[in-house]
Amino acid sequence: MAFRRSLAAGAQIADTQSVPEYSAEERLRIIAEALMIEQNKLHFLFSPKNGGCSVSGQVEHYPAVGAFLRNYIQQDHALVIADKERGQFSRLLTELMDDSKQRVSDLLLKQSVRIIPSAELPFRLSGGSFAGVDLYMGDDHKWKVHKFINREQRDEDADVRLAREGAFIRDLPAAPKAMFPFVGPSDVIETDRLVGYNMDYCPYPTMAESLLSGHCGGKQIVDALGNIYGQMFHDMYVHPEPDDEQDDSYFERIDRRFDRVMQTPESVGPRLKMLMRRERVLVSMANDTMGHYLSMNTSNRVKSTVA
Repeated sequence: MAFRRSLAAGAQIADTQSVPEYSAEERLRIIAEALMIEQNKLHFLFSPKNGGCSVSGQVEHYPAVGAFLRNYIQQDHALVIADKERGQFSRLLTELMDDSKQRVSDLLLKQSVRIIPSAELPFRLSGGSFAGVDLYMGDDHKWKVHKFINREQRDEDADVRLAREGAFIRDLPAAPKAMFPFVGPSDVIETDRLVGYNMDYCPYPTMAESLLSGHCGGKQIVDALGNIYGQMFHDMYVHPEPDDEQDDSYFERIDRRFDRVMQTPESVGPRLKMLMRRERVLVSMANDTMGHYLSMNTSNRVKSTVA
């Protein structure tokens, strides 16, 4: 699940800025302050301030760390630190001081640290289709993601889909459940106003980010997808559908969405509509002499055959 717009790249960081050399004493002071922060907080939001820094909204007196990170991030930006074991923050600062040849964005990606252009929470992330997606700090002082829909949207599919999505992840057996961000017993939300669920925040880069940043290539993507689908078939698709399942089929939902697209004004998405009206489409596969034909039947359901 990709809930990202806080990419560690672009104008948010100074990748090529010249950073002064630090003496052994200055390095020890910076790392000592980082370790002090880590002793108190495992997950936190860090923003450099004049004379110190802000840690999850609280102004703290860590002048060495604050001054050091002002070389890399703007004062109105913040680092999202989410670590299962203490040490991520100090490791990041050590690498920044030790390896000036690496791009800062590469180091942040490696350490699963993100920059967001705000020090305020909750922070609106991208993704979620119809749903809003917010990053916030939970009562357990760990990062959480809140995925929600206001019922006033009155979308035919969105409310039911989102509620069942949360309940589905929450109720999975242990093996397939480990493939998803954790959703606890009380994390699914259904009220008169909102529907949605809360989940653990996963700071790791998405597949798209890894590809675009040059950290993986096409073969690694194909291998990763093979492993993912292999696990799905081994741990997920072997479970029978619940006897009390009254939901319509996934194909019926696709039909409704196709109909919704086709009912929009003709000037909206003309290329998509042209594609949807075609009975047969050839998709060229890079570095592969074979193509995949996608055929659409009269009910707009998509079937795949290999040419």
